[in-house]
Amino acid sequence: MRKIYWLLVFCIFFSGCSKALDVEEDMYFEQVNWEEPPGERDPIAGVAPMHLELKTSGWAGLYPGSGDIVWSGTYKITHRKVKVSLEHRDDTYEFEVKSDQELIGPGGEILHIKK
Repeated sequence: MRKIYWLLVFCIFFSGCSKALDVEEDMYFEQVNWEEPPGERDPIAGVAPMHLELKTSGWAGLYPGSGDIVWSGTYKITHRKVKVSLEHRDDTYEFEVKSDQELIGPGGEILHIKK
C-alpha cells in the first residue's frame, strides 16, 4: 500500500512539471481584453491589441500594442512561462501560460490563440 502511495505522489509531481505549452506548429496570440482608448487616434503611432507570434524555429514576434513595428526575438518556454528575449532591444517580456490557448502578459494583458 505504501508503494502505491509513493508511486501516486511521484506521478502527480512529474505530471505537474510538464510544459503547459508546446509549439508544435506556429502560434499566433492576440490580446482580447484590449479597449481602444478614447480620443483622436494618431495614424503614425498606432494603437492596437498586443500580439505575440511563436514559430517552431524558436523565433518570436512581439507587437506590444503601440507603434508600427513588430519586435523580433527568440523565446524560451519553462513550465508555465514564455520568456521572449528581443534582439535589438535589451529587453525581455514574460508571459504566464494559463493553457495552450491563453497567455497572460506582463501588464495583465490576456492573449488568446488565433487559428
